Amino acid sequence: MIPDHGGEKQCGSDTGNGAMEIDIMEHLTRFGPYRYNIALHWDGYGKDHKTRGTDCIYVQADKDGFITPGVLWTPGSIIFYCNGKELWRWEDPRVSNVTSYFIFEVTTGGWGDNGPVDDRQLPADYLIDYVRAWQRKDLASAGSGRDAEAGKPLTVRGTQAGMTGPNLMADSSFESMGTRAFTLETPFRVVADPQAHSGKVDVQATLSRSGKRMYSRVSVWTNTDYVSKIWLKGSGAGNLFVASDDLSRRLAATNATATSDWQEIGLLWNSGAHARVAIGFQDDVSAAGTLYLDDFYTGVREGRTIAFVAPPAYDPQPHAPPGFSLIFDDEFTDASTIDVNNTQKDGYKWYVKGMWFPSTSPSMYAILPSYKGAIGVLEIKDAPVSMSWDFSTTFFDDSVPEGYRGTVFLPGKGIYYEARIACENLAHINTNGWAAFWSGTMPISTRPRNMTPPPWSMSVENMPMPGWPGKWEAIENDIMEYNPSWGHPQQFDSTIHDWSSGTENGNIGNFNSVVYPPAGTDYTQWHTYGQLWIPATAENGWHGYRQVYFDGVPQQAICWIGNQISETSQPSGSYLFSMCDGTPKSPALWRNLMLGGAMGGTSNTFLDYVRVYAIDPQASVKTAGKRGGVATRP
Repeated sequence: MIPDHGGEKQCGSDTGNGAMEIDIMEHLTRFGPYRYNIALHWDGYGKDHKTRGTDCIYVQADKDGFITPGVLWTPGSIIFYCNGKELWRWEDPRVSNVTSYFIFEVTTGGWGDNGPVDDRQLPADYLIDYVRAWQRKDLASAGSGRDAEAGKPLTVRGTQAGMTGPNLMADSSFESMGTRAFTLETPFRVVADPQAHSGKVDVQATLSRSGKRMYSRVSVWTNTDYVSKIWLKGSGAGNLFVASDDLSRRLAATNATATSDWQEIGLLWNSGAHARVAIGFQDDVSAAGTLYLDDFYTGVREGRTIAFVAPPAYDPQPHAPPGFSLIFDDEFTDASTIDVNNTQKDGYKWYVKGMWFPSTSPSMYAILPSYKGAIGVLEIKDAPVSMSWDFSTTFFDDSVPEGYRGTVFLPGKGIYYEARIACENLAHINTNGWAAFWSGTMPISTRPRNMTPPPWSMSVENMPMPGWPGKWEAIENDIMEYNPSWGHPQQFDSTIHDWSSGTENGNIGNFNSVVYPPAGTDYTQWHTYGQLWIPATAENGWHGYRQVYFDGVPQQAICWIGNQISETSQPSGSYLFSMCDGTPKSPALWRNLMLGGAMGGTSNTFLDYVRVYAIDPQASVKTAGKRGGVATRP
């Protein structure tokens, strides 16, 4: 791209005064195939010339021999991509702020010591499939860009309202390009595909009636109707199946024949006595052909979802999703929202007083004016204590009726939490803690005020199990936890724990807690981690669910049936995790928000913002435990 100063100036002759030459892709034949150069040039081409970039970009072409270079150019930042993967970025105020235009050329001779042209190698063809440019709406000036509504309809990835429940399958679009969520037997393979049904990746298989399979194991409720679906195109046919966990017996199956266009294949099935099944696709129908598979889905047949589209991966200002309102927001522009000196006074968004663990000291965090392009950032540093969660919207105080003070949340009719987070020094995180964004249930307001037991203990007085005198139960909701030492350094965890004093197991977590971001995700860069919680209510047939979002894209969910009491002392089956929504014998439980939480110290973690949106603000947030026992809403 060349700066356009207007007038009669020669192309690229003026790269000063805020301008730059931006080389998105430059290839010399001496590099060899699929290697190219990216570069920035500014302040002319003489003695003051400056440059940044690299000529060591190696990429893999798609099945048609094409590569897709791109660049994201925003104020103070420029990020180079190829085939959807970030290659290199430069963040600096000197990034060009001058209007520029594209140039495509085949320059003979190259530059430097490239040598003369060998006529025997001509002609040289430069094939371009397409050129596309998009304008970021939040950075657009009036009249700039193209009206998206006038062109091709935009595909927005969100949760669609309907009778079918949320997707229980992890990595269902295969964007991680990994094989942890799915087992893929040859000939099934994960392939980067610009023509994928969604995203940039699908699964492909060259058919030969090999009997080989791709499948994922999923936990289910017993004696429940489910539906599994997959998008398919290509030639030939295969078998969509549900089998016992050990693959020894088919529970349901249907043949699926591909066409040249993507089509959705569905299969209805009942879990029977099975609490865990294998769901997959098998090469056992056609002796020849090639299949393309994408967007695998499994959900409760009579489930419920709401129409929801999360904010984008980066939203400079809070913009509530349709039907939601902003109820909590901290952009971390200064420390005024933090009880820095542990005064325990009302009015702060974040408290540093220890709850279960030691208090956070001022040396353990800082407010930065900027970090990696973000303005106003909370930095969480190493904690020189055995364990800390650094910041919480609440702290325990047995002198007030609630037993705690601060800001607490309820799902109401639906709530969405999100935080924009970047990690640093992943090797240190690997050995000395983890980054976390999470919440926990608060003690009930009717507990005795005798400080025996104290309000922070998991006890019958603080957290009684609904319908079971003498038992306690609590929910821990980990929206995001990241630690490379947990055996999946390319993924993060989003876990809901049902803790209880039941005899079977004191802690049950959701089976699909590992989240699979797109291949090449760099956790040291900014990413948005979100969670949608829809409570089980009479209005939605008591179908509650919790869905994870990464950079605005929905990931797997976990669901439950509310308004019931477990038949055993340990929550189980469709009841599991529903405690927060309330039961016939107990109210819904308020919960807080927490940042950090690491044994041995939270390694440096950065937060650009924390935002919470809700459908019904009046039902979803309150400030509890003000002195005198009066709870007021913020």
